[in-house]
Amino acid sequence: MIDLVRGIRTRFTFNASNDAMALWSPDRTRIAFGRYRGGVFTGLFQKTVDGAGEDELIYDYDGTNLDCTTWSPDGRHIVCDGSAGGAETGRDIFLLSLSEGAELTPLIQTPFWENWPQLSPDGRWLAYGSNESGIFEVYVRPFPLRGGKWQVSTSGGSLPRWAPDGKELFYLGPEKTLMVAQLEPGERSLKVGHVESLFRASFAPTRGYPFDIAPDGQRFLVNLSPEQSGTSPVTLVVNWTADLNK
Repeated sequence: MIDLVRGIRTRFTFNASNDAMALWSPDRTRIAFGRYRGGVFTGLFQKTVDGAGEDELIYDYDGTNLDCTTWSPDGRHIVCDGSAGGAETGRDIFLLSLSEGAELTPLIQTPFWENWPQLSPDGRWLAYGSNESGIFEVYVRPFPLRGGKWQVSTSGGSLPRWAPDGKELFYLGPEKTLMVAQLEPGERSLKVGHVESLFRASFAPTRGYPFDIAPDGQRFLVNLSPEQSGTSPVTLVVNWTADLNK
C-alpha cells in the first residue's frame, strides 16, 4: 500500500507465496487478491485495507486457473476469467457469487478465448476480450447477460477498462496504443461512438492490467517497461595472457 499524500509504503500481505491481481471492494474497505505458486493461482483471498486481521479465503480454486478482475458495485459478485471450463473451451469468463457461499458458475463459455472482464461502474454492462473473429477484440454485453453484444474495437483490442462515468471505454489497441471509445448506454442497447487513440507507451508485460484510470477520468497510472537508452559499453582487453604468469 502506498499513501500518495504522505509517500509512505506499507507492506500489505506477508505470506511466503506470491500475491497478485489486487482488486478493491466497491466500498473500498477490503482488497481481494489471488495467491499463486508456480504461475498458477491457488485461491482468492481478501483483507481489510487497514491491514488488521488475517488473510481471509474467499474461494479455493482447487486446481483451476482463474484471474479475478472486477467486483460488482453491489459487492455480491466477482467476475473472473480462466481455464476452469476445460481445454476444449479455452479461457472462459466466470461469475463468483459471494452471497451464495462463493459459488463459481460459467458466465461466457464458448469454443473461443474470452478474458479481461470488466463491469461498468453502474454494474449494467460487461466489457471483455474475445478472439472469436480470429484476433482479440473488445466487446460489451449487458450484465446479467440477457442478449445483445456490441463490438467496440475494430483492429484488435485487449484489456478494457471503464471510465468512472461509464461513458467511455479504454483499451489497448495495436502497437501498444491506448484507445478510448465513446459509449452511449441505453436501457437495453448500447451505441458505440467515436473511437480514437490517446497515446503509445511501453506498457510493461504483466499478469494484470498495466494501466488504470484516476477517479476524475483525466489521468492514468501506467506500468511502463524500462526504456532501453543507448547501448551497453564494450571493454576490449588486449594482451590478457601476460597477467597469467603474475
